[in-house]
Amino acid sequence: MNSTPTPISNPAPVEYPQTKPDSLILPYGVPHVQFAQHWVRIESYDRTSEMMMVEIRPDRDTPGVEQALKVGDSLLINNQRYQVLALQAPQNGLGWIEIDSQPQP
Repeated sequence: MNSTPTPISNPAPVEYPQTKPDSLILPYGVPHVQFAQHWVRIESYDRTSEMMMVEIRPDRDTPGVEQALKVGDSLLINNQRYQVLALQAPQNGLGWIEIDSQPQP
C-alpha cells in the first residue's frame, strides 16, 4: 500500500467578464438564480439563431415562461425590462448571459 497522501486541488473558480459591475451573470447549467423577485436560469442555447432560452419563474416550484434572448434584447419580468448586455455561447460546458440589474426606463 502506498501511504503517500494524494494532494487535493480545487479548480480555480470561473471568472466571467462583466460590462457593468452590478449586472447579473447567469451561468449556463446552474439551477435557478433569484433576480428581480423571480427565479431565472438558462434553459438552452440555439446555435442557429445564437439565442439563449431563459426561463423565468415567479417562485422555484412553479413552472415558468421562456424568453429567447440575444445581446441588446430585454428580459421582461413583471412589466420591467432588463437589458441583455452580453452572452457567451456554451463551450466545454461553460456559457453565460449578462443582464443589467437596473430596469430600463
